Amino acid sequence: MIDLEALTDFILKAKISTYAAEGAEVEPERPSFRELHYAEGDWDYHDSYAGYYRAPGQEVVRFQGKPVWTMSYDGGMSTEYHGNRSFAKQTFTFLKEALKQVERSNPF
Repeated sequence: MIDLEALTDFILKAKISTYAAEGAEVEPERPSFRELHYAEGDWDYHDSYAGYYRAPGQEVVRFQGKPVWTMSYDGGMSTEYHGNRSFAKQTFTFLKEALKQVERSNPF
């Protein structure tokens, strides 16, 4: 049985400690993906995504090595902005700040 309060606490910490905090990338489990990792006690979090201007990805939380929560996501910039690194950097900075504001009632 998974303690849902503990799971929520861990998800919030993991999200704030990885992409939103410009956490260090780790060796990806899947080729051609970028991956961030956070662990605490029995909990383990992986955020894998592919791409830059459009970046589909998946988050996985494991408890004692077993997957207990996953979330897939997809997003990106309109093709007219592909190649505009300055605008992309501004957009991703905003996104990271928004991710730091994730609410306990909606930790996704």
